Amino acid sequence: MILGRFISALIIGGCLLACTANTTDYSSHEEVSEGPGLLSGKDGEFVIFER
Repeated sequence: MILGRFISALIIGGCLLACTANTTDYSSHEEVSEGPGLLSGKDGEFVIFER
């Protein structure tokens, strides 16, 4: 009985938390986003050699 109430409370709490989640903008994997990336510098460009 107590375990059933606990599981129900977890499910209800999880549903309430899922309702408050923020959505993100979709971008295609083929598009390159502006700005710095994992392998690019602060300008968003790839630099092989810099003096």
